Amino acid sequence: ERSIDFPGISFLPEMQETTERMDFNTKIGDCNISWVEEFYANALRYAVDDYTSTVRGKTISYAPDVIDEVFGFRQADYCWASQQ
Repeated sequence: ERSIDFPGISFLPEMQETTERMDFNTKIGDCNISWVEEFYANALRYAVDDYTSTVRGKTISYAPDVIDEVFGFRQADYCWASQQ
């Protein structure tokens, strides 16, 4: 239910290789679904480009640089997908 179909991104070989190496789906653990619902519901209250939500009174940023830091992603020199 909470996983990403990485074989479906085979048209992006670099991304597929990186995500397989990271074993990304093992990073998705148990969760409280009501917190997930609250996160999405509260995200709609902010400006489109704010990348902020609140859950149980705590502010959560899901800005691209925060996501990159959490998962250890690094900035690519260029985006292969946009080159197509």
